[in-house]
Amino acid sequence: MLIIQKIPENFLCLSLFIILSSSAVIGPLSISNSYWGMAYAEEFSFDGIIEDVQNNLDSNATSTEPLPVNATSTDLIETNSTSTEPIIIPEATVAFQFDNVEPESTETTPESTETTPESESTTLELDGQGDFIQIQNVTMTDDIDGLTVTAWVKPDYSSGSPEFTVISKDKSFALTINNNIQSENTAKFSVFDGIKWTTVESSSTITENWSFLSSTFSGEFIGIFVNGTREATQEVTGVSTLTTNGKLDTATVDNLTSVEDIVIGASVTAKDEETKSSNEFSGEIDDVLLYDYVLEDEQILAMFEQTKQTYEELAAIPELSIEEIIAQMEAEQLSNNKSN
Repeated sequence: MLIIQKIPENFLCLSLFIILSSSAVIGPLSISNSYWGMAYAEEFSFDGIIEDVQNNLDSNATSTEPLPVNATSTDLIETNSTSTEPIIIPEATVAFQFDNVEPESTETTPESTETTPESESTTLELDGQGDFIQIQNVTMTDDIDGLTVTAWVKPDYSSGSPEFTVISKDKSFALTINNNIQSENTAKFSVFDGIKWTTVESSSTITENWSFLSSTFSGEFIGIFVNGTREATQEVTGVSTLTTNGKLDTATVDNLTSVEDIVIGASVTAKDEETKSSNEFSGEIDDVLLYDYVLEDEQILAMFEQTKQTYEELAAIPELSIEEIIAQMEAEQLSNNKSN
């Protein structure tokens, strides 16, 4: 016989209250567990793009596009940090280096490849008495709308001309150093617009130690740099010309045009098929570079920083007087006689 016992009413109310309470607690915990990995950045499998705006990361980036998850792109996210990447210095359009006393020659035969050994590293030494280098068949500066010239120099002011020419091209440009008693030993860069020269001058003096000189021409301005730092800028105003309506107008200088040779260590002018040299350099010149465009200021500074150690080491080598050289030769000769 089935006996149905009546359950007290207060007991039913208590049971119902317990069931409702447990579902209110267990339900949210189970839901939270489903999103646990997202909230605490634990690893979980997901391919695609989070499109929910609330899930986009708050950063300094200005893009409003959703961020990809598990993406393999190596693009950098925009931040406020300062880049530490080295500045890239491009290869010069034309380079004049004097590491070899004689040009290096390579002879290739089917049997073997033979290369002549290189000489010791050296610089171009000039005494200001008619010795300079005239370079033919280099046409990159015949017609240019931008130019950068760099060179390491170590002038000797005890002799030479009132003005030392580092590098020049007649009727085009010249990088020089003053050697006039009435003026300081400043560096100058000049360009020719077809009628007149425009010059910019450094504010610091060039000592008899190694210095890195640079100059630029952009069409509108010329600049001069000493040891990687811009020291002066000069506007190239152009030439006043008469227009068709009878008014004067200033024409801009867009290009430097000249078919003359590049000269290192002097200025050479040609007239009536005769050449004449002047402003000859006394001292040492090394690593002359030409670019047929304008380098950034940061690149010029980087060139100085990356090469200055070489010339600091050269400056540390003591220079011997004539008497000291003779004494060394006599000591070597005496030593050879004793050994024989």
